[in-house]
Amino acid sequence: SGSGSTVFAVLRENADVDLLTKRAREELDREIWTCACETI
Repeated sequence: SGSGSTVFAVLRENADVDLLTKRAREELDREIWTCACETI
């Protein structure tokens, strides 16, 4: 699989994904990789 943990977040519609990314980088790892997706 890869190295490190995988973290998923399910958010409400119109959530501020940039704010979530900023907080994750501040609290978890400043180099954390993120990808915002939408399911239909």
